[in-house]
Amino acid sequence: MFEKTCDGRHSPTHTPRRMRGRAMREDDSSMGTTVITDDVAGLAAIDDALVELAVWRRELPKKLSAWLDALRPASLPDLRVLVRLDDLKTALSHEWRTPPGSASTARDLLINDITQLAMSFARLSRQPYDDPIDVRLETIQTNSCWKFHRDHVRLRLLTSYRGRGVQWIDPSLSERALVEQNRFDGPIQELPRHHVAVLRGSASCDGNGLVHRSPPIAGTGETRLVLCLNQPCKTSPPIWSAVESPSVRR
Repeated sequence: MFEKTCDGRHSPTHTPRRMRGRAMREDDSSMGTTVITDDVAGLAAIDDALVELAVWRRELPKKLSAWLDALRPASLPDLRVLVRLDDLKTALSHEWRTPPGSASTARDLLINDITQLAMSFARLSRQPYDDPIDVRLETIQTNSCWKFHRDHVRLRLLTSYRGRGVQWIDPSLSERALVEQNRFDGPIQELPRHHVAVLRGSASCDGNGLVHRSPPIAGTGETRLVLCLNQPCKTSPPIWSAVESPSVRR
């Protein structure tokens, strides 16, 4: 078995099956449920103890995607902050210095989107507004978190702003994937770019959680930009302040 804490990291080769189809609920009363929605409000389905994954299908402005794709990997943000919602925009602006001449409008779109997702995650986590959120905006060019695992968190929000999204296993095949790892030849679901996933971890009330991994990209030349939101944990950095700004960069 493999589990990850809120900053966990960990390459198999086979073709993933991409998520398709209209908004739906895939039920298995014994193993868990995946809910796919076309509205951010639908992410609240994760409140159901039987739901291991809620996915919001969405698109972001093409201007933002084109701008991020054009940036050199070294110019992409790569940061981690533990920050209160009121300070999040300031923290992101302070910790990510974009290259001279970069499109400020596209940058603002990204920062505003992250802020909106953080607010949604705070509501889903039922945490007080003033409590901080652990925000990771990570540039990835390796097989990060390549093993199938469950996160040792209650809830986690993931989205990919550039490159492929998280891969997960149908709950009925979870235990097999955990044992077989890179020998697993069953179907693998993959989150499309910009779609938002809220997944349940092993620290939730039932002790199970979604089995997932990062997509294998080593050697492909692909660069991913991934947002990961968590509640504070023992490995979180100190709370961000404009004076100290103790970001943790990878």
